[in-house]
Amino acid sequence: MKLLGLALVTFSGLVWGIGKGRQLRAQAVLLGELQQLIQRLRTEIGYSARPLGEILAENRSRICQEAKRQPEFAQNPCLALEQAGEKLFGGGEGGALCRGLAQGLGTSGIQGQLEHLQLYSGLVEASLREAEEAYKQKGRLYLALGVLAGLTVCVIAI
Repeated sequence: MKLLGLALVTFSGLVWGIGKGRQLRAQAVLLGELQQLIQRLRTEIGYSARPLGEILAENRSRICQEAKRQPEFAQNPCLALEQAGEKLFGGGEGGALCRGLAQGLGTSGIQGQLEHLQLYSGLVEASLREAEEAYKQKGRLYLALGVLAGLTVCVIAI
């Protein structure tokens, strides 16, 4: 029975490490979706005269889907996009990037918006590279730390 308990403690450490690694991966995936959204917005704003709400409503990314669920979406899609970013990214760097992106949309002419999107494309690209690198490095580290913590508890319990 004691051996089963020790195995479960080790397993729980492993699960914790896997969970932390998944959080890092999810952050990188969301940043990738934000990068794709920016590319789509650049194309749509540059070549069509469609309202921002229509462009966001057609996009299937999690960010746009969450923005459509916000009650403000019909009246203020920029605010809904900002709130969706805060909800999905949390208060981290991704949330700040999404907030800044949303605040600059629709506030100037087409050329100003395209420049704003170009700026945020570069910022998100750099953040995406950092998130992917963190996932590669820290993902394995969290896994090893989880197993090591579980084994440490087992050694102390014996």
